[in-house]
Amino acid sequence: LADLYIKSGRLNKGYVYYKKLLEKSENNKDLIAIYAINFSLIWYYFLNFNFDKSLKCAQFILEDGKNLKWEFAGYEIKLLIGQIYWQCKEFKKAQQYIKEAQKFFSAENKRRNIHFRSIILSNIIKKELGEKVDIDKIKILEKKQPNLNFNKYYLLFTLFDEHSYLEKARDYINDIAKNLKDDEKIVFLNSPYV
Repeated sequence: LADLYIKSGRLNKGYVYYKKLLEKSENNKDLIAIYAINFSLIWYYFLNFNFDKSLKCAQFILEDGKNLKWEFAGYEIKLLIGQIYWQCKEFKKAQQYIKEAQKFFSAENKRRNIHFRSIILSNIIKKELGEKVDIDKIKILEKKQPNLNFNKYYLLFTLFDEHSYLEKARDYINDIAKNLKDDEKIVFLNSPYV
């Protein structure tokens, strides 16, 4: 439910719900729930540009959750860490995490949306470092994506500098916002990432 609140733009409700769940899980020593909630908090903090807290949650899971069988989630976290380092303009660190995640997703999950995100991010880093960008591959993969969210539209805009992607991101955000109450809309639209 907390994740649904976050994805539907109800950031404050989602965060409050996460915190309550985290406290319950810590009191019960429920490690799986603690990791799952921290995983969701990574995104919450990322969307609010609180990169330090997002990285702390990510490192907690990667370090303390080594014995869990969460291979997919581990690489998803590494991809997000790469995206955080990109946002912080630490391109070499970003490239390291993104490459590792991309290798996993290209081998295991080509049909997944996350594979596409890893390719976009990898090419954004290449662009930032002055390396060759694989435009054709991205355009082909984009056509195969069933649905893109505002995050991916923004990433495509960043990569290609095409305003049509920014307009699609705006439209996606407006679709979310029109379903929110006024107080929720203010919080959502004032979120740094939005």
